[in-house]
Amino acid sequence: MGATLSTNGLVYVATGKGPGTSALTALNATGHIVWQSAPYQQPNDLDSGAILSAPAIDEAGDLYLTDSNQFWAFHGDGRIKWVQQQPRDAKPALSSQFIGHSVVVVTGNGLVIARKRSDGSLSAPVLPLPNLAPISAPREDAGRLLPFAQRIDPALSATVAGILFGGSWPVSNTPAVHPALPRLYIQATTAKSNKPQGSALFALDLDEQAGFWHIAQQLQMAGSSATSPALSPDGTTVYLAEDNSNLVAVDAMSLERRFSVPLGNNILASPTVGADGTIYVNAAAVVALDPQGTILWKQDFATLAKANQRQGARANSVITASADRLYVVANSGTKPFLVSLDPRHGAIVDQPIPLPASSETVISAGPDALFLTHLGLRTPGAAGGGSPC
Repeated sequence: MGATLSTNGLVYVATGKGPGTSALTALNATGHIVWQSAPYQQPNDLDSGAILSAPAIDEAGDLYLTDSNQFWAFHGDGRIKWVQQQPRDAKPALSSQFIGHSVVVVTGNGLVIARKRSDGSLSAPVLPLPNLAPISAPREDAGRLLPFAQRIDPALSATVAGILFGGSWPVSNTPAVHPALPRLYIQATTAKSNKPQGSALFALDLDEQAGFWHIAQQLQMAGSSATSPALSPDGTTVYLAEDNSNLVAVDAMSLERRFSVPLGNNILASPTVGADGTIYVNAAAVVALDPQGTILWKQDFATLAKANQRQGARANSVITASADRLYVVANSGTKPFLVSLDPRHGAIVDQPIPLPASSETVISAGPDALFLTHLGLRTPGAAGGGSPC
């Protein structure tokens, strides 16, 4: 998962190197360690499963994440705020979200868990998402693991590889939260008897006062997807991938379809929505669409491939949008570069920066710097899964 940037100037990164090492580190702007969680020695410590959970930071500066068996909250200075045991059958969650006074996670096997930020007690009973596909055996392809990824805790490496390839868990992406309502959106792989596997988009409402979850809407979709839904800035539209290569827009309240745009290639990362409502999608090329689904421009990185005398080039990361730049990692052949694009027309601006690795990189943009987290896989083929972030 990506690095999380705080208003206190610190960068928080979760790792999973195994027993004897810390799984959560706070770095300053120069990369020096400010604090670390206690080393993982026993099951009740923050363990290697934290590598799957990007820390989330609330307005008080407190951090929330899960590991293999627990839900953790830390103060910004590293003190433990609370820790709660997860349900026995819960898989780790890939991120945490905030709804009202609660922090919410959706586990890899589809358990929706809301806890009070104050003390970690449940805000509502745990909600299992219905009719999900069973968990499949993770694939670990050593030929596609980068050397630093092979230093992951051996007890967890197959699971990590399975998630990053996008297919072992029914929920291998992160939810989106409505900007004004206590509503969560999550896409999950569903089971279908005698038919190809599909997916469903769930809209879930949390009533903190009454203490329950309500499945407000559910939309059945074609094909499975490991990418995450994204919301328009005004909260009226949800964008997500269907059947790998179609960008779909649905009404945020009714989940009625507004449009579906085939992009010709697999959507390799979750859609990014700019402040003006423009949607940016990684479908090998970076594709920009307006809120009505009209394609505005495509950037296929042909000039990058030509400049580096490589055959073919493709985007290979989640797209990060700032006020005046889009940031994406693109591979020219197998050689990766950090590329800046002009969001108005997609032209490459600034000089592409060579990188040591790509692997569906997550780019976190701060006011003075960019932080890149490499997920640990070699460049995927055209049929690769999606980045969950």
